[in-house]
Amino acid sequence: VIDEETQRLISESDASGKGTLQERHARAMDALLEKEEGENQSDLAFLKQNFANLKSEMEKQSKAASKLEGKIAIMNGGLESKHTELFSRLREAYEKHAEALSQLQSFKLLSESERLAGPQRIHLLQADLDQEKEKEKEMQRKYAELMNQVQDSRAKVGVNGTS
Repeated sequence: VIDEETQRLISESDASGKGTLQERHARAMDALLEKEEGENQSDLAFLKQNFANLKSEMEKQSKAASKLEGKIAIMNGGLESKHTELFSRLREAYEKHAEALSQLQSFKLLSESERLAGPQRIHLLQADLDQEKEKEKEMQRKYAELMNQVQDSRAKVGVNGTS
């Protein structure tokens, strides 16, 4: 861009024929610098305005984000307390379930044990009953014998007492 502008200014000054080549070059450079300064000033003003706009928008977004963070914190706090409550209830239910499973297993083992032991107990009780019946028969027989002896003794005493 500088070379093109320099060439344009040189060709213009050649046409007008004013001054030496160095003078014309110096004037061309001065004109170019003034033009660039003007462009730089307008670019700088544009950038400053753009920066101010972006900063303003960023501040708005920051305020909105802060509000959202507050709302999220409130919602999150509620969710965390709900989580804590539900987790404790779940843990309690799990512990009750584990205890119930343990009791169920114990009762199943007890039931199986009783199912197997029942017939054996009945057999043992039947054997005890049969043994008791035999004892009862034996005692009834002895009682009958003793009663016969008593009657015999009474009969002998009564016979001997009359003589």
